[in-house]
Amino acid sequence: MLQGWIPRKWAVLGGFLAVIRLGIFSYWANSYYGGTMAAIGGALVLGALPRIWRRRRVWNAVLMAAGFAILANTRPFEGLFFGVAVAVALVAWMFGSKRPPARIVTRRVLIPAGLLFALAISGTGYYFWRVTGSPFRIPYQVNMETYGLLYFPWQQLPPQPAYHHAVMRDFYLGRHNYGQYEFARSHPFEKFLLTLLLLWLFFLGPLLTLPLCCILVLPPMSGKRISRKTGFFLLVLAVSAAGLILPIYVPFPHFAAPLTGMIYALVMQGMRHAFVWDRKGRASGQTIVLAVPIICFVLLAARLAIPAFGHPVNPASPRFEFISTWCSPRWINTARAGALERLKQHPGEHLVIVRYKPGHDIMFNEWVYNEADIDNAKVMWAREMSPAENQKLIRYFHDRKAWLAEPDEDPPRLSPYSPPREEGWLRQ
Repeated sequence: MLQGWIPRKWAVLGGFLAVIRLGIFSYWANSYYGGTMAAIGGALVLGALPRIWRRRRVWNAVLMAAGFAILANTRPFEGLFFGVAVAVALVAWMFGSKRPPARIVTRRVLIPAGLLFALAISGTGYYFWRVTGSPFRIPYQVNMETYGLLYFPWQQLPPQPAYHHAVMRDFYLGRHNYGQYEFARSHPFEKFLLTLLLLWLFFLGPLLTLPLCCILVLPPMSGKRISRKTGFFLLVLAVSAAGLILPIYVPFPHFAAPLTGMIYALVMQGMRHAFVWDRKGRASGQTIVLAVPIICFVLLAARLAIPAFGHPVNPASPRFEFISTWCSPRWINTARAGALERLKQHPGEHLVIVRYKPGHDIMFNEWVYNEADIDNAKVMWAREMSPAENQKLIRYFHDRKAWLAEPDEDPPRLSPYSPPREEGWLRQ
């Protein structure tokens, strides 16, 4: 992507920074949150755009359509704003003063990109139809309607749905949904600042902020303070920011993943700007540019050395996952993984009934999730309900051995299931 916008040696340096920052330090490298795929989609789109402007080859149009298809299936809402900004730039080129022949654009760009994107959207629509019954009804809509979720602060509170488990009611009616809804309505400016802080910590931090500041602080390389290239990047950033700010949620960094390539392009523009800065014959800008990758290496070495001195890098609490910086270890539910491995060693199939204590936070410590083909899975997980309802479930899976998992015990406990007495039972 970077080679489409900047000289090759600078693109290599930008790729190196991305490898260090995202491939080693970030949670995108070792989790299923989806930041990596959306970043790839955004990079394909941004990398194809300048190549289409220059050469108008079919292959570049296909890559752009593939990038849009990835965004539509990974971050559709944020990808829409990102895509609109890129589409505006593409249309402006097609109808601008230096526009290419319409016949060539149609044959080499519009038709190939349109056919591939139509194929991708058709496949997605087929998936929606098989899951929800309609090609125009996405699974997320079903989830929102089932649990009464809100997405925008101007929405009105829906009627409270029927929750079958207290832990689910607390999750959706608490800080996860309604709490963020109230915060977005009553403190929109604070939410905006918090969004900027979290995204800045993840993508830039002080180290990569320095090259960006060079664009504004140092004397311009040409007669213009902001070049057209940099202006385009800032336009994409501004339009895409609306997709991050409008919802009630304070976004995790993977929400902004489509912008990854553009952010690194801006960083490299700043480093190129700094490199030519000569203060009293001292080549101060070159010092700044060389310092960035050196500090990256130092941070990498420090991160690798910390465990050798007896200091764990894993967070003490899963709540620290919300703050993602240059060292973003993930809270890993090893207790459930260990229980699953032990059950896989037992013959036959198993049903695990999970008993949570009041106040259990399923956002960071959930045990109940299953394979897509639940009936044929070796181990099936379910939340505890009333003894009568539990027995109904056990009778349905009569060929499975029933177990009781208690994640909130220290250590978490897995034992053969025996139904509790009705008296004093607390619905979970």
